[in-house]
Amino acid sequence: MLLYGIDHDNYLWDPWFGCFKISEACQNCYINNLNSFLDIFYYPDERKLKSEQVVVVGTHTDFFLEEADHLRHFAWNVIRNNPNIIFEIYTKRVDRIMSCIPEDWGEGWENVVFCVTAENQKRADERIPILVNEVKCKHKWINCAPLLEEINISDYLSTGKIESVTTSGERRINGNVRPTKFEWFESLSQQCKQYNVHFEIMFLGNMFIQDNRTIEDNSKCFKSALAYRLKLNNYVPISFNI
Repeated sequence: MLLYGIDHDNYLWDPWFGCFKISEACQNCYINNLNSFLDIFYYPDERKLKSEQVVVVGTHTDFFLEEADHLRHFAWNVIRNNPNIIFEIYTKRVDRIMSCIPEDWGEGWENVVFCVTAENQKRADERIPILVNEVKCKHKWINCAPLLEEINISDYLSTGKIESVTTSGERRINGNVRPTKFEWFESLSQQCKQYNVHFEIMFLGNMFIQDNRTIEDNSKCFKSALAYRLKLNNYVPISFNI
């Protein structure tokens, strides 16, 4: 059994590159400011994979992108053949998940996390109910990024089906960035603590506002030291039977 906490190194794997904008979060996308898709499959570097490794899937794409439907079976094969490695799959297209899972999925694979992103209340209320009520998987997470306003997800956390919430501010792209406020992070932290849900702020953003001061987080680390210093994180271990 693996207890997922704060000390695991993450390996980033994009099985393909490119995406298409579908919501407010995409306005200043740091990944691909142009709507495009590269029709090539990339296997992970197996030399960098190790038992109980955490692999973040789709940092430069969306795993359930329709344009990648003909490539996804290659990715599922990689995940199936590495049951001792955790794969965190991020998506805004939660409504496509159940039509894109493999035939032997059952109630879900123990080494797969589905993490649905929601940048504002509108998208949270569109996407998270699908994750909670319709998606079959063993591990359900939420990523509020880039956080564009205060979000209330208490009703979803109260179901006990959400294990983790992560969040971050927005990166400046071509001079464009939207603000993220301390109070928004604090609200999410309090909600997660109320329901004993794992919570982490990954990155403050390039226009973080606290006490009427603007702080620019220039960290390129996966986990920002500045975000850690806010002391809002709630490190609840998550169990994986791998």
